[in-house]
Amino acid sequence: DLVRDIAAASAEQSEASQSIARDIEHLAQLADRNEVLVRDSSDLSRYVDQLTAQLTDTIKNYSYE
Repeated sequence: DLVRDIAAASAEQSEASQSIARDIEHLAQLADRNEVLVRDSSDLSRYVDQLTAQLTDTIKNYSYE
């Protein structure tokens, strides 16, 4: 019985370790995706800033009377 209990516990531990490894890999993938999204968001923000500056310059050329 002791050997079976040890074998069962070892199998459970192995399954838990594999599950943890999968979860860590999933978290790493999410972190990578998040990095890309943050970078894209930053690029988009800079682009919007450029468009805002261009629009501001364009509006300055018009006079309101």
